[in-house]
Amino acid sequence: MKIIIKQKISFSEIQKFLPAYYRELLPKNAPCDDPINIAVFPLSAKVIFGRQASKAIEKIDNDLKTLFFSYNFTREAMEHIHEHGGLIFTTSNFDWSDDDRQKYKNGDY
Repeated sequence: MKIIIKQKISFSEIQKFLPAYYRELLPKNAPCDDPINIAVFPLSAKVIFGRQASKAIEKIDNDLKTLFFSYNFTREAMEHIHEHGGLIFTTSNFDWSDDDRQKYKNGDY
């Protein structure tokens, strides 16, 4: 899975790195134009697990606020992101745990 990670960009630059399906999630008015990071997961990934969120977090080498974009995140992924001060933007808000999502994916439900 190819994750787009951009570091130390201005809020006004974010739009050019977001696929069209995530652009409407971004507020129109930036609270400020301080540098920020973004981590953008492909829509095809559907639900991002905790380990995938952790890998993205590890690639970010500064303490700036990071915006995370995905179709959906599991609870574990959201916990990792929030622990690192990240903000989450999703197109779906279905509540999954890593275990629930894996069971569903394997047809065990």
